[in-house]
Formats: sequence, C-alpha cells, structure tokens
Amino acid sequence: MLGPITSISLCPNTTNIDLFSEQGVLNATSHSLSGTVTVRLSSHTVIRAIVIKLKGVSRSIHQRNPERLRMTDTHAMFVLCKEKMSILDSPKPLNAGEHTFSWTLSFPCDALPPTINLPQHQIAYSISARAVADGYLRRPSLCTSLPVTISRHSLGALHLASYIPNIRYRGQRADKIRYEFELPKMACMQLGRFDFSGRLVSFLEGCRAVKIAVRLDQIETYSIGQALLGLEKPSFKQTATDGIISHVTQIGLSPTLKSKALDISHRLRLRLYFESEKEMALSFPLIISTAPAQEPLSSPPSSPISLNEEGWLRGLITDNDDGVYPVSAEQLPSYDDVLSEGLPPLVFIDSLTTPLYT
Repeated sequence: MLGPITSISLCPNTTNIDLFSEQGVLNATSHSLSGTVTVRLSSHTVIRAIVIKLKGVSRSIHQRNPERLRMTDTHAMFVLCKEKMSILDSPKPLNAGEHTFSWTLSFPCDALPPTINLPQHQIAYSISARAVADGYLRRPSLCTSLPVTISRHSLGALHLASYIPNIRYRGQRADKIRYEFELPKMACMQLGRFDFSGRLVSFLEGCRAVKIAVRLDQIETYSIGQALLGLEKPSFKQTATDGIISHVTQIGLSPTLKSKALDISHRLRLRLYFESEKEMALSFPLIISTAPAQEPLSSPPSSPISLNEEGWLRGLITDNDDGVYPVSAEQLPSYDDVLSEGLPPLVFIDSLTTPLYT
C-alpha cells in the first residue's frame, strides 16, 4: 500500500564544496550548505518532520593475502561527520500536491578530509532528506540522497602554483660525492607534474653518476582494528592482532591528508647510480595539494633522463614518464658558492637491499 508521500526531491545549491587547509588564508572552521526540498503528497496529510542530514564516512580495506579470496580482507569504517537539521518545528498539515521548503545546514569543517576514491580507501559524503508523515500504526516516510564532493585545497587558485616556494636539500658522501637538490614544498595535482632540480659533484674517479631513478611514493597509514561509529568515542578500537598499517603505493594518487581515520603522505625518492661507486638513495618529503577548479594550465612535455654533473639537472614528473634534462649553463651562482650548511633534514640511506623500481 502506497503512503501519502509519493515522492521527495532534494536540490542543494551545490554538491561541490571547496575547503582550505590550515596553510591557506581562506581556512574556515564551519561551512553552510543550503537548498530546497520538495515533497509531493497524494492526499491531505500531517507531516511530522522533514530532516536534512549530511554524512561523511571513511572506509579502508586491508588485504592480508592479496593472492587469496576477499574473505581474508579486513574492513574498517569510520563516521567522519553526521550533521542534521529539522525543517519543521512541529507537525504541519499539508494539502495534496507539491510543497517546497528552503533549508540551510551549517556544519564544522576544520577536520574534514577531502573526498577520495582509492583502491583500498574511500572517503565519501552525502546529503539526504527524509519526510515523515503522521500515522496510527506506523509513520510512512520517504528518503532521497545525493553524493557531495568535498575538496580541501592548500592553494587559493591554480595560477598560484607557480609561486610555491622551493626547499633546498644538501648533503654528501664523505670525500666522494656532494649533492644538492631543490624541489617545491608543494605540488599541485591539477598540473599533473612538478619540477625539481639538482647538482652532483664528484671528488673521485668512478663517482660520476650514470643514471637517476625517480619514484613518487604515497604512504597510506590507517587502522585495521574494529571501527567505532560514534563520533564521541575513539576513532578505532585496537585489538591484540590488529593495529596501525602503513602501506606504500604508486597506484591512485591522492592529495596529502590527515584525518582521524586515514593519513596520506608523499615522498619523492631518488636512486643514483655511479660508474663504480655504490648506489645512493635519497628521500624528500612532498605535499600534494589541489586548487579550486578553473581553466586548466598547459604544460610542456617532459624529456628523457640525461645527466650533466657540471650544471643543474632539471627533473620532470608527469602522468606518463619522468626524467631529467640539463638547462642552460648561464645561471646565477648556487648558494654553495656563498655559504656553508650542515646536513640536510632528509632520510639518507647509503644502500638499499631492494631497488626503488620493480
């Protein structure tokens, strides 16, 4: 038997919400979403409530044994937000036909991570509306829902990506090789690439570099314990066998994020091969960010890897390949000519048991 509510439609003013990280001047602690909801009734009915709800959920899957069936997977879910409001202060009698109501829902946003959809992780948001009618034995209701995409930017606009400051790292292998690399503090995902530069100076024969391998690692840290769905409780319950997992991948790039359920960080890793000296592996932290959508910027294609120890090496990472190519020798002097620094703040591994590339 059909209820008196024949349909309900939800029309928010937008389903794309732009938030800004703590590094941005546009950062805010709360946000408002508004719109209309339309209820269609088949007869005169008393509507007890019309509720608007915003919900965000983080889901993670840990594959204990990827070669076996999914029955070995461990799933974790965490509710990031659950904000709701009631449009009606009290039950309201309505005639048959369409009735439209305006609404505005405010919610705290300073801790909300962006929407992502990765092979092992998903952060998703939705806005829903539910209308509840009066009744003697039961209260007929009808609900509708729409997905909402939340983006969290560190840049106020895409053109500001060209003004991101660089960080210079410097170090050496005693009496053999000196290196100096410069890369941006942050890379913008919409550009699909970022530039970095470096210089190598050898002090001994056989220490001349012949190859540089480049890799961008995404480190995903999450819990595989039993998740609790209440926001007022701890994010996860740990067990004796389940704990925090840190997974490194190069599949499915996500912005750098930090939340109660999932942390994602990035590192640029270089492996340098020499004529007779053992390899050198370097690791540099990098923030992957986004900017509000606008007209895409064009970028030149990258070039194959080549080396020139006497000058700067320019490296390009794109969606398709990565490489290094020399630029003009007519450049300003390096900081190395005018000042002296200590060891750089980076992870330095003298040798690796496994290669960066597999």
